[in-house]
Amino acid sequence: MKPREHFDQELQQLSDSIMLMASRVEEEMSIALAAYERMDPTLASVVGDLDRQVNKMRFEIEDRCILLIAKQQPAARDLRLIIASLNMIVDLERMGDQAKGVAKALRHVHGRPRGTLPPQ
Repeated sequence: MKPREHFDQELQQLSDSIMLMASRVEEEMSIALAAYERMDPTLASVVGDLDRQVNKMRFEIEDRCILLIAKQQPAARDLRLIIASLNMIVDLERMGDQAKGVAKALRHVHGRPRGTLPPQ
């Protein structure tokens, strides 16, 4: 396999990993919103597990990006793609944190009638 073919394969694997992370974040957000709508703390606890997976994925992808830069020394378009990937995974991880925040908020309002505020 030529070096460029190997590099292109690594870039495709990077893209696939980001898509998997994005789908995991989407799942995390959907579950958090469903838990909040149903006021279901059991469902909300699933969000924490998913968030740990998303956080782990972020660091794995980040390491892969750094290795690609160090080993392949990409230029122009390829370097921009890798840097954009680093930015995307940070944003995806933050979205996952927001979903976790929604699930955490459920603990404060669970058991209270809708429309009431938690105690100060």
